[in-house]
Amino acid sequence: MNNQQIIKRENVAPDLKQPIFIRTLNVFVSPFKKRFDKHYREKRRHLFIDLGFVVIIVALIIINLSLVSKKFDFGPLSQYLSVHTNNSTSSTTIKENSQPSENLIVDKLPAEINLNARYAYYTLEGDQLGVGPWPPVIGETTAVRVFLDLKIYRHNLTNLKVTAKLPDGLEWLGRDAVNKGVGLAFDSSSRKITWLIGDLLVVDGPVQAGFLVSFTGADKVKLLGNISASGFDLSANEQITHSTLDLFIAE
Repeated sequence: MNNQQIIKRENVAPDLKQPIFIRTLNVFVSPFKKRFDKHYREKRRHLFIDLGFVVIIVALIIINLSLVSKKFDFGPLSQYLSVHTNNSTSSTTIKENSQPSENLIVDKLPAEINLNARYAYYTLEGDQLGVGPWPPVIGETTAVRVFLDLKIYRHNLTNLKVTAKLPDGLEWLGRDAVNKGVGLAFDSSSRKITWLIGDLLVVDGPVQAGFLVSFTGADKVKLLGNISASGFDLSANEQITHSTLDLFIAE
């Protein structure tokens, strides 16, 4: 009896000659093998039912991953799922390409000129620029410095110039200065002031011209009239012209 029991125990003992990974694999596989022998070998219907459940679970996992990838960006995984689960990807691309960017809209607009005329008797720091009484006194001569400030937007301009007319009764004293282009020119017969700037880039920023004029004090004195600027926009292939208001000194 004891010999039989010993023989039976030897038969169920593990084979120690097998590699350890084979023995480990047998430990994990044995429950599934027993389940297969018990349920699937004779009753194949159970096998098909379980396989059906597995297919449903895998399908639900794929659907959930697809929905999550649309809400969150997972890089290449999102791209893979969107390509393989959504056939409307190409239509989305067309919509994105059909929307014009803000830069393209700006490029189609012509250049813009901002021109401003002003006068000053003192600088902001208090240095005196003018000559004579200030504020002006009726019947007495006063000189002030007139400034033309110009800035362009969007596109560069070529052959840019600024013109203005000095009204009758005012005297051109010169002392002009510019930070772009050539100096100012004054035609005494037509009383026209011309500032040739030439080519001006948007990145150049604001440019300025200044000159000195004198007048006799009155209730209202017009310092400049017919103030305008013009230049050619090569990008828009268009001549750009801008006019600003006449410049007055009022008591």
